[in-house]
Amino acid sequence: EDKHPIVRNPPLPSGSDIGYTGLYFHVVASMVDIFLSYASQDRERVLPLVEALQQDGFSIWWDRNIRPGPSFDREIESAIQDASCMIVVWSEYSIESEWVRNEIDEGVRRGILVPVFIDDVLPPLAYRRRQAANLTSWDGGRDGAYDMLLAGIDAVLEGKGQPDKNEQG
Repeated sequence: EDKHPIVRNPPLPSGSDIGYTGLYFHVVASMVDIFLSYASQDRERVLPLVEALQQDGFSIWWDRNIRPGPSFDREIESAIQDASCMIVVWSEYSIESEWVRNEIDEGVRRGILVPVFIDDVLPPLAYRRRQAANLTSWDGGRDGAYDMLLAGIDAVLEGKGQPDKNEQG
């Protein structure tokens, strides 16, 4: 029984590199569910989240999908525009990242941002008014915090996310 009514791309096999190839994501770019914004220092910590979301049927775009050749900023900009939802992963590194801030400004503008904590940190001032899923103790399984994240994603994908005209990035 699918708890999430949104039609998604089929999940990828766990541990498969097919989800990370540029070819796969360019084929489904216009259908990508989630753009993942995070600090590159957290890549290994974020991988279990990517795999869990894929297993739940979401298509994910993250910087491991950047193809050789095109300028990475244009590739990221295009991926953000193609995404229906954006997750920002707050950590000790991402709160200091200008790239993360620039990426999520567009998520805020479009009303598609879903924040997640993997460290006990205080996000930059402009982003503190948003409820976030607390995955600081998450072990990769299904629990209340992960289910809260799924509920947030589903709300955005169902069109219930609204741009916050008062929030500045």
